[in-house]
Amino acid sequence: MHSSITFDDPARPWLLGISDAEGFNQLNWIRAGNQEGASDVPSEVIFNDLKTGNPLDEDEVYEGILGGTWAPYCLVSLHGRCGAAQRRSREASEHRTDH
Repeated sequence: MHSSITFDDPARPWLLGISDAEGFNQLNWIRAGNQEGASDVPSEVIFNDLKTGNPLDEDEVYEGILGGTWAPYCLVSLHGRCGAAQRRSREASEHRTDH
């Protein structure tokens, strides 16, 4: 999969994003892949990728779109104030499984 973004004036980009990071930290907001923290360490479990063991995007393709600044809503984190997903709309989603 390939993506790009082009601006009329490259010196003045008007649309930017927050790049996804790996690991057990708040910048890991795209939950693609198969990262799974130790079940007895809550500070790791909250950063688990979605559906580990049967991941939606095991190869983490979506983490590379536009420099890791874009992902489908079903792969977006819902963790406190650092998650991009909204709790109410996420709870209404029938196909979403949270960890």
